[in-house]
Order: sequence, then C-alpha cells, then structure tokens
Amino acid sequence: MSDDSAWQEQARSALHSLSPRPRTTTKAERFRTMLPDIEASIRNDISHADIIAALARAGLTMTESEFRNALCRERKRQKGKPSETSKTQPPAAPTPAAAPNQPTATRKPGDHRQSRDRNPNW
Repeated sequence: MSDDSAWQEQARSALHSLSPRPRTTTKAERFRTMLPDIEASIRNDISHADIIAALARAGLTMTESEFRNALCRERKRQKGKPSETSKTQPPAAPTPAAAPNQPTATRKPGDHRQSRDRNPNW
C-alpha cells in the first residue's frame, strides 16, 4: 500500500511542477478584435487588398478568400448577437395561434395534410 501512495505523491508533484503553455490567440480571434477598424476602413472605401496588406504588415497574414470568409462569418456573428437596445426592451407577446379549422396563410389550396384526422366538411 505504501508503494501506491508513494507513486501517487510522485505523480502529484510531477503534475504540479508542470507549467501551463502560454495561450496563443487564433487568427479568428485577432481578426475579431480588429473588426471595428476593418469595417471602418471598408466604409472609407479602402479596398480589401489594401486592408489585407496592412493586416499582413501587422502580423496577421490572410489570403483574400480567408479575409472574405472571416468578414462574412464575423458579420453574421454580429448580426446574431442581441443589440443593446433589444436587451432593455421586453420580449414581444406571443401571437395567438390560428383556429385549427381556419386556413392559414401558409396552407396551399389542395393541401389536405393538416386536416388528415378530421371528418371532411362536404
């Protein structure tokens, strides 16, 4: 039993002596932090090629397709985030569901799938 406890102590001391690797930021994270400046440059009619070259001089090398993909991805991400104004507004009240026998706007003529279990109203 003492061999097991000695091994555990040795393993613990070995694990505690390990130092964590410094975390490096990913290309996407660096792009994300620069996004407001990139968007401002685009609004000022600076070409994507010039923006890519400036980012490369700063150490963020990207191809043109990587740049466009990252830009599209981050814009979608920003669009999906709730804005500050929507956080303060209460959620909208749910709309009442349509009556089951009433045709809805999405129901097409001749589409009988919704009334499959009902008796036909001839």
